[in-house]
Amino acid sequence: MENKLKKPELLAPAGTIVSALTAFDSGADAVYAGLKKFNARERSENFTVEEMSATIAYAHSIGKRVYVTLNTILKESEVAEFAETVSQVATLGPDAVIVQDLGAIRIIRDYFPSLEIHASTQMAIHNSAGVKVAASLGIGRVILERQISLQELEAIIANSPIDVEVFIHGALCCSLSGICLLSSWMSGASGNRGYCRQPCRYDFAAPDGKRGFFLSTADLCAAENIPRLVRSGVSAFKIEGRLKKQDYVKNTVSAYRLLIDTSEKDFPAALKEAKSLLSLTCGRKWINGFSDRDSFSKMIISGSSGTMGALCGKVESTRNDGFYVSASAKIHLGDRLRVQSEKLEKGVILTVKKILAGGHFVTEAPPGRSCFIPSERRVRKGDNVFKIGESISDLSKKISSLPRCAGTSLDLDISVSARGFAIKVAISGVEFGHFVTAELKKAEKHPLTPEKISAEFASGVPVKFRTGKISAKIEAELFIPLSELKNSRRSFWDWANENINYDPAAEKAKDGLMKFIGDYSGEVKDANICEEITYAVTKSVPPPPGASHVGQSIFDYDSSADELILPFFCGENDIPRLEKLVAAAHGRGVRRFRATSLYCLEILRRYDGITMVSSYPFAATNSIATREFRRLGISQLQIWPELDKDEIINLLSRATLPMELFSSGTIPLLVTRGELGKVAEFSDENGNMFVVRHDPNMKVNMIFSKKSILIPSMPGTCEFRETRFPYPGEKDSCDFNFTKKLK
Repeated sequence: MENKLKKPELLAPAGTIVSALTAFDSGADAVYAGLKKFNARERSENFTVEEMSATIAYAHSIGKRVYVTLNTILKESEVAEFAETVSQVATLGPDAVIVQDLGAIRIIRDYFPSLEIHASTQMAIHNSAGVKVAASLGIGRVILERQISLQELEAIIANSPIDVEVFIHGALCCSLSGICLLSSWMSGASGNRGYCRQPCRYDFAAPDGKRGFFLSTADLCAAENIPRLVRSGVSAFKIEGRLKKQDYVKNTVSAYRLLIDTSEKDFPAALKEAKSLLSLTCGRKWINGFSDRDSFSKMIISGSSGTMGALCGKVESTRNDGFYVSASAKIHLGDRLRVQSEKLEKGVILTVKKILAGGHFVTEAPPGRSCFIPSERRVRKGDNVFKIGESISDLSKKISSLPRCAGTSLDLDISVSARGFAIKVAISGVEFGHFVTAELKKAEKHPLTPEKISAEFASGVPVKFRTGKISAKIEAELFIPLSELKNSRRSFWDWANENINYDPAAEKAKDGLMKFIGDYSGEVKDANICEEITYAVTKSVPPPPGASHVGQSIFDYDSSADELILPFFCGENDIPRLEKLVAAAHGRGVRRFRATSLYCLEILRRYDGITMVSSYPFAATNSIATREFRRLGISQLQIWPELDKDEIINLLSRATLPMELFSSGTIPLLVTRGELGKVAEFSDENGNMFVVRHDPNMKVNMIFSKKSILIPSMPGTCEFRETRFPYPGEKDSCDFNFTKKLK
């Protein structure tokens, strides 16, 4: 890289404290990690509050950063608990929190302003218009949608008022981020709530009986594009993988640290070394990013369900208690293996706990050697053996020595006289004072220096504190034996530990929480906030006279429509076209528009006298979000379809805007820019049928169920019937109710 270019931050995943420390040791500038709740990887082990505090304290001590993920959508019943969690996080002093929900953003911005906010990729921000709206919300950094081409990225950054973060390595979601409902539909586990069951990795059957992994993507590996990405002005490079193990973190961070720090002249040699490291991460086939629109055709690989890993041998024979393998690469104790048939049937995953070779237990089997691996899992002769993880140190000793908390920062101003040490302690403008009596004599040689005093008082700090600026002045040339200087330092810190209990971060967080609770507890209202009106979305559904609006896609506008729906995906290069369509519709008298994504607000905000209504997949799941939508100019909200009946009632009791229920029709369960080949229909193992539709305006492929949604009407809501996506020759079955209990 050229020296004048600012190096992007290298941001690593940390599903555990072990992974966080490994990331720092391997060269990461920062890690992102979640607590046990409210993060989009709730299936990961995640952090306790104590572990997060220790990680932040350690990171700051070595000049590194920690970002806490709070990036799920919030149900109304969780709002108070979420505020309490944020209050805890605020006392820990992370460098930022990563957030998806508009209600969460408002809570943090209004009540915990010390926390910097980063917009999660789950917010589905994919163009410069969306970035500008995010900036207006008080967000300091946007993590872009992963399915963005390099040309689009460069244009977005050129027009961005805030920092932009991009993914450079790891698993790709088949769907555009934040709008996938497939896991909810198939298993009742919402990916937008952190419980995704990864149904896009399942195998499906086409009508002709052919089976394949029609939605399974390659892994992202942007190693070759690092120079161009650096030149683009990206602020941070993000590695995916909070569900991955420590060895993955070590190898990926080491590889990208090497590439970021290497000049463009030496880049080819570094790239070869980096790819060698990345090959140890045992992922799927790589795609090096999206250089242009055509490169999305390489994203989906229907012949593979998931991680195959690095081939390390073949099963020679089997026994009831294990199998013999001929090793083609080293197999070590603690390695994780996948034993897979060539027919791509579901493989067996196991951890190597024992290796028997030549009649003896060994720690490793080198290439070319036959060994026996005990296992209760049954495999078959001829199966391939892949390594999908390596055994490395668990860092237990290092973890045990970490500080227990991030600590309150103290500035010390020490004045030294012959009588002792007068110490002023400052904490965010609040001052304390203490005098340590000691006998200092005139120095004959080796007088005390301010540097020596500062260094001494910076040691032995109790775990609830950390030192900030330490200054010292000495009224004359004085001397004190080292042992007595240490006793004076111990005496001061013993006093401070017992008498200073002021933590400004904790006090501010407590004040913010109390203010939030006071505001929130006073906002319960009558649920009947909206007349019973049906909003039909196409002219094919006759509206009740004088009661409804006839809506259409803005791409299909005709004079019968008085409501136009903006697309939920608009690539950077398509913004000018959309702006012209909105201007033309406004010029013809249309005054009602449906905003389906954050970016829509930037397109519409220039027009006075219009009505903006939110619509799927623009999420509204809690009453605090309704406040934010209202502030942004939205007049009516569509309830997120994953909410169950009880949560809808909770939301209606506090919502500050008229609410609308998605009552019937079809809805995209998965939306991708990837090419799905010639597959037009497929089914899962339970016989559920799905269809593929290409949208030529958004240039995306959408997956629908052949079952339509039918949600019973509820008092206090308008009804919305979605009929933009009918299936020719099919009658809607209307037999799926999305308002069941979901994780």
